[in-house]
Amino acid sequence: MLETRRSELQKAEAKVVILGDKVNTHVSLLEKIYVTLDHYSPTLQKYTGLLDAFLKTCKLVAGLRSRHDEDEIA
Repeated sequence: MLETRRSELQKAEAKVVILGDKVNTHVSLLEKIYVTLDHYSPTLQKYTGLLDAFLKTCKLVAGLRSRHDEDEIA
């Protein structure tokens, strides 16, 4: 019983490490997006269609990443 509990805790710890890595990756991506938006702010304000396209691209990339991550976990 003790060995089973230990094994379960090790599996949970591994999952926490994986999730922590994913959070760090997403934070890094958000930082890059923020820098990009800040840098191109005047252009994006002038051409609002660019911002829409950029945001749609970000959503698409996030969706693809989450599906890829789910496939890796399964």
